[in-house]
Amino acid sequence: MEDQHQTAETDIPRADPLSRAKLDILMPRLHYMLLFFGLLLVFITPPLQTPDENSHLVRSIMVAEGQFFPRYDGERWGQDVPESLVQYVENHTSLMTDTSQRYSYGAWFAFSADHTPHEPRVFHSYSAQSSSPLLYLPQAAGIWAGKVLYAVSPGVFNWSAAQYFARIGNLVAFVLGIGLAIRLVPQFSSSLAFLALTPMMLSLAASTSYDVTVILVAVGYFAAIVSTIHRAEISWKHWIAIFGLSFLLGHCKMVYAPMMLALFVLFSRLGWRNFLKVAGISGVSALAGIFVGTVVFGVPSDASANATIQEQMDYVGGNLLGIPGLLLRTLGHSVDFYYVSSLGILGWLNAHFPLPVITAWFGVGLAAIVADIPKTKSREMLLFAAYSIAGAVLSVSLLMLVMYIIWTSQTVGIGASMVEGVQGRYLLPVFPFLFASAAILLSTFVPVRERVALAIVRHQLTLGAAMLSLTIFMIIIRYWVPVPA
Repeated sequence: MEDQHQTAETDIPRADPLSRAKLDILMPRLHYMLLFFGLLLVFITPPLQTPDENSHLVRSIMVAEGQFFPRYDGERWGQDVPESLVQYVENHTSLMTDTSQRYSYGAWFAFSADHTPHEPRVFHSYSAQSSSPLLYLPQAAGIWAGKVLYAVSPGVFNWSAAQYFARIGNLVAFVLGIGLAIRLVPQFSSSLAFLALTPMMLSLAASTSYDVTVILVAVGYFAAIVSTIHRAEISWKHWIAIFGLSFLLGHCKMVYAPMMLALFVLFSRLGWRNFLKVAGISGVSALAGIFVGTVVFGVPSDASANATIQEQMDYVGGNLLGIPGLLLRTLGHSVDFYYVSSLGILGWLNAHFPLPVITAWFGVGLAAIVADIPKTKSREMLLFAAYSIAGAVLSVSLLMLVMYIIWTSQTVGIGASMVEGVQGRYLLPVFPFLFASAAILLSTFVPVRERVALAIVRHQLTLGAAMLSLTIFMIIIRYWVPVPA
């Protein structure tokens, strides 16, 4: 009975020698690499220099203090934020917006040793003030850990400490989450390792951005579904994980909810009755997540913004047939920007890798897909690829449509001919599904070469270390090397 139970709980990819060999090469080396280079990025990236970090840091600190909701003062929404924190953010604004500005060791040390009091407080509005506190639990945990360490040391906990400990909390969550996902689905370990080592991904992990939580939820859902495909029996733990991740997928950003289409791969195994139960619970969980994220922690806006958004929604409703053309036109116009900004732009889109470097790293990603070509060709895996691609197309389309309604209406105007505001980093949550789908589709006409796959995985780590070393160098020359007079 014990052997039967063990067999039921062990999926085929774990027993596959190639998957196990790839896992042995990657772990724990990948953990060490992510921690090493991630910690370098935590401290060498100047304060607030990752996308929207000026807002994410304030929200992380407010969540760590238990301040979850904004309030309305009669004119606008905001929170009572320490005045010194607002000043800390303002002190780094010019660095975010002016590429000629540089940071200095003197400023770095001065802010790290600052004894500015946390009182008084001022009413302050910022973009992330209504984001769900669940998105900031890793950052808040890092801040709490920092406060404990400072309490038993001679130092005084300040906003610089909050900045770096919140980043460390995010980084630790990212490393643990990626490591768990790779262990759950070792057959796609090379692709997941490539994504984890990608400069844009790791720089977000070494920041206070909630993008890390969103990415981990998407990667977790990917791993949860893939790990069920070849199991002889799906345990209650897996179902709880799938239902919980369905809630988080809707809660973090509802535009990624279409990735739940991957769940349909289990239809033939469960039968229509059981599948309807599973799909129903997952759907209700996702809707509950959307409700909590939008209604309980919805983003309040002023009357003028609401009117503009409503006008754009009316325009979209009256021009539904033209929306596919709008999205395709935007994609064709901006695909090069999405390509570069998902792989090779750091900071506030102002620290650029040269295009040959980005393309070379993209080549490493293509090699990672080849290394992950499954040895076992199955109908379920092909269906997973089909559902994943369909979900990715719907997610990206929904993302662009939401940005058209909420962002483009404010920045360009009603009925603009292009979608504005979409960045490559927004596509990172769908990449695990797309990379795995590419590997599965390649398996139909490309034979597996184990020696080639293992060689790719070995060299992948070396190339990843080289790419991240170049990332550190780029951060230094962008932010720390003075501009010649």
